[in-house]
Amino acid sequence: MADQFDPETPKHLVSLTWYVDLLERQKRLFDDRNAMLVELRKMRFMETKPIIPPAYSQLMAGMEVRTGLAAKWVQTQVGSLTVHPFTVHAPLRPRPTQLERERGSRRERFCPAMWKALEAQSKADIFRRLVDAQVADGGGVLKGVYRPKAWQGMPALRDYFKEHDWPDGMPTEEIQASLQTKELNAYNRYVDKFIRGKPLPFAIRNVDLATFYPVQGDFGFDAVLEVSERPLLQVRRMAGVFGGQAAFFDDRDLGPTVEIMEYWDPEWFALVAKGSGDWNLIGTMRHGHRRIPYWYMPGEETSSTRPEYGSMSALFKLRHTVPAIDQALTMWLSRMLLTAYPSFTKEGYPPSAVDGQEQPQEEVFDPGAINYHDPGTQPMQPLRLDQFSGDLENILGVLLGLSSDTQINDAAAGGDRLSGESGSLRSVLVDLARTGYHQIPAHAERELGDFFGWIMVMIEQ
Repeated sequence: MADQFDPETPKHLVSLTWYVDLLERQKRLFDDRNAMLVELRKMRFMETKPIIPPAYSQLMAGMEVRTGLAAKWVQTQVGSLTVHPFTVHAPLRPRPTQLERERGSRRERFCPAMWKALEAQSKADIFRRLVDAQVADGGGVLKGVYRPKAWQGMPALRDYFKEHDWPDGMPTEEIQASLQTKELNAYNRYVDKFIRGKPLPFAIRNVDLATFYPVQGDFGFDAVLEVSERPLLQVRRMAGVFGGQAAFFDDRDLGPTVEIMEYWDPEWFALVAKGSGDWNLIGTMRHGHRRIPYWYMPGEETSSTRPEYGSMSALFKLRHTVPAIDQALTMWLSRMLLTAYPSFTKEGYPPSAVDGQEQPQEEVFDPGAINYHDPGTQPMQPLRLDQFSGDLENILGVLLGLSSDTQINDAAAGGDRLSGESGSLRSVLVDLARTGYHQIPAHAERELGDFFGWIMVMIEQ
């Protein structure tokens, strides 16, 4: 196990107990947040069942109404916020030089193009998923990893032109300025040929907010824990960077996935995995990312210090309304079923299999069936049901109105009543429709700007 730890690792980072205790503290802190996520996700994906009285449970089996309103509101809001791809603006200092202007322009073109390449490489719409998480979960998390070995072997500008005798420590900008256009074009063609077909030296992915446990400090995050289930083969590859694999990887009782804990602080990375019910510290290393490689984008922030309320989902305002709507619609369907297929009563006993004698039988209400009762002289007649008031319809209308009022207007995407207005008026009304939802793109803008800044630093370094 000694070869799995950097010899300069701080003492507390080689203690398995320290990681387990930290995880337990963070889980207690974020338990209510994760419980809220489970509740809202069940509502969004229509897994919340309306309450049906036991007497009607068999009758209404499979006929619960689940409207999907939560999913619709998420789709509308995410669509309005991602209808246009994001753009990148590279700010310049006052009175910039022509070279600085050109460099800023190249960065503004490079960053969106690189983002598209990263999404294509990961086979996922990372940006839309980030906004979806901000809207539906109350926060999106992006993770980026620098992989310098992806372009290993590509010579730097100085190494490509060995015939030039440049002094040691000469900045790359000065080397570039001293070269002729033909030389620069030759180097660019070589670089293009080298990287063609090779993966980018960066990788990005969305992180499930329920697995994200930040350790808050005075100046942001002091560290981040990510606890998730990963395929066993992927965990084996992750363990390989430490120069060895823990013994529990040979345990044949392991399933196809393994629970792992990733610990990241600004300098160190540690991998802890659970095998056979116990946590195992695989190793620690300096990661070289120059920061914690996670970017957290809140949804609608509030002043609450509680994690479940500090950054709210757009569905938070619907958490009691949508289940009530589903309940009312299920009751309405039940009433329609009872009245659309009338039941009849007929006095008298049906034949019984007990000694050929007529015996009372258990009464089971079945819409459309004939129910027998005590003998008498009355002919068969419809079963009388209680008269219904309009309360159900009224409350349903109120609930639907309330749910609509809590969500973003279709005008935010330029639709609804704005479709025929002038361009300037539409722009103003669209901005008004988005009022209250500006936090989401503002938070995404802040974190994505920080992400691209990190990308440029890593490339230049």
